[in-house]
Amino acid sequence: MVLEKERFMQKSKITKEEAKDLLLEVRNKIDKLIEKFGNNFIHTCSQSGKYILADDFEWTKGFYTGILWYLYKFTGDKKYFEIADWQTNELLKKARLGHNGIQNHDAGFLYSLSSVAGYKVTGDSKYLEGARLAAKTLSERFIPNCGVIQAWGKMNEKNINSGRIIIDTWMNLPLLSYVGNLENNSNYQEIVRSHLEKSLKTLVRKDYTTYHTYYFDTNSGVSLYGKTHQGKNDESMWARGQSWGIYGLPLNYKYDQTKDSYLKVAKNLLDVFLNKLPSDLVCPWDFDFSDYKDVTKDAGTMPIVALGILELLKYDNVFTTEERKDYELIAHNLIRALIDNDYISFNNAFWEDGLVRHSVYSHNINCRGVNEFCLWGDYFYVEFLMKIYEEDEAISFW
Repeated sequence: MVLEKERFMQKSKITKEEAKDLLLEVRNKIDKLIEKFGNNFIHTCSQSGKYILADDFEWTKGFYTGILWYLYKFTGDKKYFEIADWQTNELLKKARLGHNGIQNHDAGFLYSLSSVAGYKVTGDSKYLEGARLAAKTLSERFIPNCGVIQAWGKMNEKNINSGRIIIDTWMNLPLLSYVGNLENNSNYQEIVRSHLEKSLKTLVRKDYTTYHTYYFDTNSGVSLYGKTHQGKNDESMWARGQSWGIYGLPLNYKYDQTKDSYLKVAKNLLDVFLNKLPSDLVCPWDFDFSDYKDVTKDAGTMPIVALGILELLKYDNVFTTEERKDYELIAHNLIRALIDNDYISFNNAFWEDGLVRHSVYSHNINCRGVNEFCLWGDYFYVEFLMKIYEEDEAISFW
């Protein structure tokens, strides 16, 4: 349960009209990026508040494409369609290369937000080729005797990533389920179930904090130990990793509603996250600090958590009637905390390129993207606003 819940409920929900105004601010920001970069993809995180061109392969490219598909849906302006279409086609070229194009488990981040999004927004089935190919490549990262999807590294090679799973994969699994339904391919759903079953037992600790990564022995299939990659230490609670669990589990439940355990665990992960938040309701990059006073924030994680709450609210078996009202208000107040406390960059901040300030890519790996804009923070902020603006007509790209 949420302790001291009153601190999450100080203000009202964001209205449809407010969401529209905020989306118009988003549009202005993205228009500046288009003037600067044209059709091109942009890098995962900004440098001194400015985005740069993307490298050849980045797991985050789909987030920018997803924003463009949403802006096309929001405005009907063909400009956004043309760029989103071009980027989706560029990603399709990568999907056609299989493992040489999609070099890790992030097929969902790349293709749910480009290929699936393009299909759902336009109804044109040509976009589904990328989704189908990406799902096939993702399924080939499954290690049968471990029962899990290896996140990183080449398959069938002994290296530091052999048998390694990460919590981020939970957000990529819905692509497998979506394509599995399209193709009537039960094998994809079996892979999803197996991976979730094994990772729920290993990535989630007894206190409902989470490991970022966990290792399996690829020969015996035995689970070994948890480690971190981007968290403060192996036993800490890395904020963004916890948020992937909060949103990822109910997204997977959408495709397999026999697994009530997904919702139960997600609710517990959520409550732990909320109860650890500092007074301004914006998370630190990791929660393993005795005092959050001087700890770097990761504001880009907060829209993921807010969306996780909205996803959980779709089901009647998570909250009581009274709790439903409380948690819905909490979701809105998490976004209000960003708006009211200067974590959102509006159009008058013309020197900045992004949307959600003070985000963190990786604090302990060369300090990349610390106190910067990160594409996922920007994307999930837009996804939240679109769900509020479109209400019952909102679509999910996942």
